[in-house]
Amino acid sequence: MKRQLAFLLTTCLLALGTGVAKADILSNGNLDSTSVSSQVGATPSGWIAAANRAVTGPFNFTLYAIWANNPTDPDGQYVTQVWKAIHHYNRLLTNRESILIGDFNSNTIWDKPRRAGNHSTVVEHLEKKGIHSVYHRYFKQVQGKEQHPTLYMYRKKDKAYHIDYCFVSEPIANKLKSVEVGDYDSWIKYSDHVPVIITFD
Repeated sequence: MKRQLAFLLTTCLLALGTGVAKADILSNGNLDSTSVSSQVGATPSGWIAAANRAVTGPFNFTLYAIWANNPTDPDGQYVTQVWKAIHHYNRLLTNRESILIGDFNSNTIWDKPRRAGNHSTVVEHLEKKGIHSVYHRYFKQVQGKEQHPTLYMYRKKDKAYHIDYCFVSEPIANKLKSVEVGDYDSWIKYSDHVPVIITFD
């Protein structure tokens, strides 16, 4: 049976076989036993709109939905949010059943010298835990050299960046069947982001 994960903007869709159900963890899931909406801007968990939820089926996993954007955080607005989140949830992130998916608002091309919370350090931390980007594995590409943009800033075709990711634990990565990235012409009327669709066996 196939399990398919897709993300468009900050909405996560979870599909099993032919049925599709919204994983509404960004809007009303639990974050440390508190709703996400009440956590935004809160301390200490206000640094990311993220939530985790256990999902059961042909294989079990914990889904972490990510939208990294907090302009009020003095530590940093985008990738710093993800850096804080993966350390906050470090004990829960396992190398067997974790999926982190969403708008990370980051790429290696924007790494800043001597800053701990860079995109590259996020990737390295996850890889040490056996959690890998399915896009980079499937297309055999390196971070910062992606050939498929997921964001067209201001909806401009010449302002294309790859900032949306799906990281999964090694046993789940071994079930990877395909990765697709939406094309500009088909999707730009809906959003400045295009969907990334991941299919697992």
